[in-house]
Amino acid sequence: MTWTPEDVKKIDAQEAPNYLNILPDSRTKAEPKGVIRGNHPLAGSINWQPVFCANCGVLDGFYPTENINFAFALCPPCAEKWGHVAGTWVCPDEVFWKEVECYQIEKYGRVLSKPELLKRLESDHQFQQLLKSKGG
Repeated sequence: MTWTPEDVKKIDAQEAPNYLNILPDSRTKAEPKGVIRGNHPLAGSINWQPVFCANCGVLDGFYPTENINFAFALCPPCAEKWGHVAGTWVCPDEVFWKEVECYQIEKYGRVLSKPELLKRLESDHQFQQLLKSKGG
């Protein structure tokens, strides 16, 4: 495969073609071990697979295995040392879910139950945009 000047422009504009895998995958290549069953705020009880720091290899948490085909992670020490990857968005899960909670309180006056949240996601386009912009 050769890179054309148009490919480079697409990368710079964050419109890289799907065949370009710039970041390494932080999941195990072998059959995953250490998969746990846990609760997801929107999906309920699902499997969570370990994810490892792409730089030093330390366990850096877990990600939901359903509908995920890529995961990249940097542990906090490596992220602090190397900085975040250009063109990506970085937010700890706690901060993300706190923003979702604040939005719910601001918009609905309370934190919604899981069924209410799922129903609102179908019709509340502003909420959908918040989740998309924050990586949810």
